[in-house]
Amino acid sequence: MNRRSRSIILSILCIFTALVFSSAGAAAQQQAPDVRVTGRPTNLFCGDTQTYKLLSGPGKQDYLNYYEAIRKKIKENLSQSYRYYYRAGDVILFFVLKSDGSLLASDIDHANSTDDAKLIDIAKLSLKKSAPFPPFPEKLSVPEMPFVVTISFKER
Repeated sequence: MNRRSRSIILSILCIFTALVFSSAGAAAQQQAPDVRVTGRPTNLFCGDTQTYKLLSGPGKQDYLNYYEAIRKKIKENLSQSYRYYYRAGDVILFFVLKSDGSLLASDIDHANSTDDAKLIDIAKLSLKKSAPFPPFPEKLSVPEMPFVVTISFKER
């Protein structure tokens, strides 16, 4: 693992510890079990002053809109992947996107996620299927940005 990868993973872990998860989420499709993709964007980026300035300034609403678009895209793929598997559990995904929307790195918070390997695989696959995401809006003038989402699989 090179220095850049370690730095990204450490940044992601730092971001994760700063997050407080919300309970917001849209209802799942009618035929699929209940799948929710939640999380709250944060402006606590462990010393990343460029991102902090971005989220506390005029780019904040663009970031929030982009974050919501990411959640929706992941949820669409989750509903398709989870259609025939009926177990419950939470998977916490953290990932980094490049400004062009491509997936740079991703990982699972295994300490706080379900032990169900199938749910973890569904979450990972849904993230990979969702990529690439749309490019960052103009006001988000950073080369890459970290995100954290909680995927809650619920039985109906």
